[in-house]
Amino acid sequence: MRPYKADRLSSSRGQAILDTPGQTTVLTRQILDDKKATSVRDAMRSTAGVTIGR
Repeated sequence: MRPYKADRLSSSRGQAILDTPGQTTVLTRQILDDKKATSVRDAMRSTAGVTIGR
């Protein structure tokens, strides 16, 4: 099994992750597929530091 890897953010500038200020959590397509996430709520459900309201 290969580890998840992302080296760029999805933005108009294509900024490198290391150049992004603060803490960044990256959810790659592979992670979303493995979680079977079909909504933003699904994707965020097990992401550290994220609280989902009702």
